[in-house]
This record gives sequence, structure tokens and C-alpha cells, in this order.
Amino acid sequence: MKHYFTEIAFFALFAFLFSCMPSYSDVEADIAPIELFVFDSILGTVSSVSAGENAMLVVIDALSRQYLYAYEFFEGDSFRLIERGYIARDEYGVRDVKFYNGLFYVVEGLDGVLVVRKNGSFEAAGRIMAPDTGVMFFDVAEGDEGIYCACGEEGVIKFMSRHGAGGYISYFAVDTIRCEGSASHVSVQGDLTAVGLWDVKKVCLFKNGILTGVIEGLKGIAGLAIEGERLYVASEQGGLLIYGISESGSFERIKEISEFPAYDVELCDGKIFVAADIEGLKVYDLNGRLIAFCDEASPAEKVSSWEGLVFVSHAMQIPKGYLWIIQKKDL
Repeated sequence: MKHYFTEIAFFALFAFLFSCMPSYSDVEADIAPIELFVFDSILGTVSSVSAGENAMLVVIDALSRQYLYAYEFFEGDSFRLIERGYIARDEYGVRDVKFYNGLFYVVEGLDGVLVVRKNGSFEAAGRIMAPDTGVMFFDVAEGDEGIYCACGEEGVIKFMSRHGAGGYISYFAVDTIRCEGSASHVSVQGDLTAVGLWDVKKVCLFKNGILTGVIEGLKGIAGLAIEGERLYVASEQGGLLIYGISESGSFERIKEISEFPAYDVELCDGKIFVAADIEGLKVYDLNGRLIAFCDEASPAEKVSSWEGLVFVSHAMQIPKGYLWIIQKKDL
């Protein structure tokens, strides 16, 4: 009987000590975020940037026109950035630049989307235009079955591609997702299409082209990204918003990080990169835990990431602005 009570006391003590131990999530939350540093920069009113496959396109605003600069970069033992040329655009037609599967997509408003290929040098590979004239292009995203373009009051137009002689790519519209608002942002994953409507400050989710969920009352929409069963929204003064997506395609808000504005969001290597205005660059895991930051890259307006590098830009006021280049090797 004495041994029996001794065993009970031992297990009771063990259970008490185990309950006092911090959980894995508590320990994880106590991990201090890593500070990242700028190691190179470009002076210029950089309003947009996109990087991929050791290449980068940069949009620089001047007094009366824009310049689209092409660069190659090499990490190796020492970082090298080599300018490969530029093209000029009158006024301010370039809205954004995106990179998908070896191609850069330059969103040029009423002029559609210029498609650029890096083939030794940078060369035009095609152009996406709407079937009707006067259609404004605001954003572009690649899906499993085509290219999706946010085209304002026309909604989201889906394009398919056809490769012709000399490697030139032609694009033709095959479908349109109509929205009750002006489509300014789009993100696609599988059968899901998230559409940001800047004028009514809503995000709509479509599954196989059918509306399944709506997020209303946003303070702004500056960027969208879908990853797995999560939607990430850069909501300008509303900060970074994280939503869960159910099997039926409805939304549930998981986390709101509103300590700073969020003007761009990009997902890369299972991490969330946020351009956080005067707060610089913020890096989160997919659950919204801060894991790294860079105060030097401030104010941050656009962000792009490729392998071991992060590119952060802000146009500021002409003629001042920056493109900051940050290594993320410690992440």
C-alpha cells in the first residue's frame, strides 16, 4: 500500500511539472525576430520591382515619363548587379511588374500587358490586350490554366497563350469574371480566384468562376496573395490581414496585424514579405508571426523576393527614391 501511494505521488508531481512547461507555441512566440540589413541600393524613384531567375525589372518614374530598367544579378561570393538596358514610356502608364515562370509581365494600363523574356538579353515576347478597346489593365496573375488580368470595370479577364514563329507568344481572351466594382488586384491558386475591388474596398473570392465569399469594410487594398488555405491582404492603413478559406470558399479572419500600413505583400519560400511604409520590411511566417524585419528599407512601398534576396522599393518624391537590396540568408 505504501508503494502504491508513492507511485501516485510521483505521477501527480510529474503531471504538475509537465503542466508548468511552456508549450511549443509559447517557446516559438518568444523567439526574437531577426534584423536584416541593406547591403546594396539603387537611387531612383522606383515605383515597382519584380525579380526572378537572377533577373530584375525596375520601374523608375521621371518628371514626364517612366523608364523600365532590366538588370541581371549574381550572388556568388560577391553580389553583382549588371544593367542590361532600358525602355522609356511616356507619362506614367506602367502600373506594376510581375514575374511568373520565366516571363516578366509589365502592366501598362490602356496598353495592356507587355510580356518580356530574358533570353541572353531581355526581349519582348508578346503582349496581352483586351478584345475591346479602352480597357484598363491594373494587375496580372498566373493560374494553372492561363493568365488572369484585373481590368477595372470589365472585371477579371482570363487569357490563354499560343506560341508562334520566332518564339513570339500571342494571347486570346477565353473567359471573364464579372464583379460589382472595379477590379484592381487579382491572385489565383487552383480553382480559386481572389479579386480586389479598390473602389468599393472589397475582396471577392470565386471558385471555378462562382462567387463564394466576400470581405467588406476594408480600409484599402494594395495587394493580394493566396497560399494553401489562406488569403493575405495588404490593406494599406488597415495593415496585413490573414483569412482562412473553407472548402466551400468562404472567408474567416484569422489575424489582423494593424500596427503599420501594408502597401504590398509577396509570398516566397513559405514566408510573407510585407512593404510596411515607414516601418520598412516585415517578414512573417504563414501564421502571422514576425520572424524578421529591416528598418533601413524605409519607407517601403513594393516588395519582391527571389531565392536569397529581397528587393524593396519606394518612389517617394521625384527625383528621390530607392531600391533596397537585402539578403535573407539568415531566414
